[in-house]
Amino acid sequence: MNFAAWKVGTRLAAGFGIVLAVMAALAAVGIGSLSHVGSINASLVEREWTRADAATVVSLLTRENARYTLQLFIAAPDETPDILARIAANKSRIGAALDALDQLVQDDTDGRMLADIRRARGAYMRSFTSAAAILAQGRRDEAATLMRSETLPLLDALQAQVRQFSDLQRQAAQQGGAQVRFATDHARTVLLCGAAGGALMGVAAALIIMRSLARQLGGEPAYASAIAGEVAAGNLAMDIALRPGDRASILHALSAMRASLARLVAGMRGGAAAIAG
Repeated sequence: MNFAAWKVGTRLAAGFGIVLAVMAALAAVGIGSLSHVGSINASLVEREWTRADAATVVSLLTRENARYTLQLFIAAPDETPDILARIAANKSRIGAALDALDQLVQDDTDGRMLADIRRARGAYMRSFTSAAAILAQGRRDEAATLMRSETLPLLDALQAQVRQFSDLQRQAAQQGGAQVRFATDHARTVLLCGAAGGALMGVAAALIIMRSLARQLGGEPAYASAIAGEVAAGNLAMDIALRPGDRASILHALSAMRASLARLVAGMRGGAAAIAG
């Protein structure tokens, strides 16, 4: 493909087309990178933080119920119903949080840990229900013995399971945040590199077009225009500076035309002198 044979408009269109193509590719890469960041953000907000929040609710309310359980043995009899109501309300909220976590299970590890929490919670609730029933009958010492020997150890086991699961969800949320930061940094790097590459390609295209036009003209456009003006004005004595090896430029053609006209004028003057002599 002979680039020099292209029309000027075609060359300019090709150069601008390359720049526009690079800009379009850069925009596509940028949109793709932003979409990736958006999907990670959506997963982080809709899943990871929701899971971490539900796990935190389970952990906090489990610890709160542990405190209420101990209060049962030091509270006045008329305060017991209120404490039991608070424990029941927390149990309901814990159950709702666990149900929400069941809907967000991502892998077998999550499923096993939630199953372990439910088993530990079931064992604790059965023991607590028995101790509360004994306490309601006024058998405080027997209820305290059951609490110390069974209920509280089961509560400790439940809290350990909940803490482990909560830590896992917190780590998952932190990993999601790290992925967002990495994706953002990657997108910024890609966009900067693409912008730099596009600028370099634009400069290269401009230089190629300028050099091809300069080769066709044989020099700067202003110089070629000045030479053409001198020839048109009849100045056939001036020197035309040509580039080494120039055999096809406009300036070369002007130089050849000037030489031809100079020879023609010289011949005419010689003929006129001979006739006059």
